[in-house]
Amino acid sequence: MPCPELCCLGLDRGNIHGTDAPVVTENTRIRKEMQQPAPQRTLAALVESTMQQIMEYYKHGFEIVGIIGVNRSPSCGVDTTSDNHMEISGKGLFMEELCRRLSEENLSFPMVGIKSTDSIAEKIMPLL
Repeated sequence: MPCPELCCLGLDRGNIHGTDAPVVTENTRIRKEMQQPAPQRTLAALVESTMQQIMEYYKHGFEIVGIIGVNRSPSCGVDTTSDNHMEISGKGLFMEELCRRLSEENLSFPMVGIKSTDSIAEKIMPLL
């Protein structure tokens, strides 16, 4: 899947000094930027493109075992996201919209959220 923040805001996420701030503070800023009209349109297009790919695989009999996101991300969080300078329960903006679109198509796939501190194998193996 595409990186929504890269596609909507660029590699520096619109703040070349973003790494100087605490992660949840920078993620809150990113969330607010992603909710602006231009990034919101790009995000919607990314979700539609991702849906097109999912539907094409699904239509041709591929087994989609799951979707992997990055917890705490303001866009790709699955179990947690960032808002109000905190890590909170809930999905990021991209995952939330992707889930909505999947639901419209009566599709549901397991979703796994990981963090860089997680053992990826432990999170992904149950999907396989």
